[in-house]
Amino acid sequence: MSAPTVEDIADHLRGLGVTVHDMRGNLATHATRTFTDRDVGSLQGVAFHHSAGSTGGLDKFLSIARYHVGPNHISGSGCPGICYTMGVTDTGEVCIFHPLEAKTWSHGNANRSHVGVLVCGDFSTPGHDAKEPTPEQLWAVCCVALAFRSAFGVGFGFAGHFDFGKPRCPGTTIETMVRAMRTHVEQPHDTGSLDTLGAVQTALAKLGHTPGTPDGIMGPKTRGAICAFQKAAGLTVDGVAGPRTKAAISKALADAT
Repeated sequence: MSAPTVEDIADHLRGLGVTVHDMRGNLATHATRTFTDRDVGSLQGVAFHHSAGSTGGLDKFLSIARYHVGPNHISGSGCPGICYTMGVTDTGEVCIFHPLEAKTWSHGNANRSHVGVLVCGDFSTPGHDAKEPTPEQLWAVCCVALAFRSAFGVGFGFAGHFDFGKPRCPGTTIETMVRAMRTHVEQPHDTGSLDTLGAVQTALAKLGHTPGTPDGIMGPKTRGAICAFQKAAGLTVDGVAGPRTKAAISKALADAT
C-alpha cells in the first residue's frame, strides 16, 4: 500500500464538506531554490501555525508566497516557495500549496516529521492581545486533523508551532484545540510482546496471513497482511500496526494456542 498523498487529504476534506483549492502552480516560487523531499511514510503528525498578520482568503496566501520567496525573516536569500504544505482561509477553506513530499521550512528540524498547515490570521496569546480564529477556521482545523488521521491512521499526531520553539503560534485557542485533540487517543491495550515490526510479521504469519520475510521492514506485503488481519478482526483497515491492532493480534495468537 502506497503512502497517502495530498490528494488523499483533499478527498477526505471534501467528504467532510470542506472546500479545497489546489494552489500549486499559482503561487510565487524562487528562481533557483527548491524544497528537498522527505519520506511521506515517515511523517508523524500535522503542525498548525498562524500567519501572524492580517486574516484573509486566497489573495492573502498569494501575498505570503511572494513574501517568502524574497528576503524574509526565515531566509535572507528567500525560500523556495511558501513555507507550508496547506493553509486555512478566514472562511474555513483549505488551500494546497505543496505535495506532502516537499520538506517545507515552517518549523525547523521538525519539517521532516510534521506537515505544516498555516491558519491565516494573528491570534491572541497571553501578553499578545490580537484576534481570535473564526468559527469556520476552527472547524477547518478539526477537519484537517481528521483528514490526516483518516489517511495515516490512529498513530498520526497533532502539534502546533508552540511544540517547536514558537510559544505564541498558533495562538491560545488553536493551541488548546491541538492539545485536546492529541489527548483524545485510544486507551492503552495489552500488545503482548509485539514491540517490533519483525514480531508483528512473525505473528501474522502464524495466523495465516502473508507478510513476507519477517525482516522488520514495512513493505507492501506486510502492509497487505496487516490490512487483511484488520478486516478479518473487524478493525479499521488502515495498514498500521497500532496499539489496537497489536492487541488483537496478541489475542488471536492466544486464542489459537
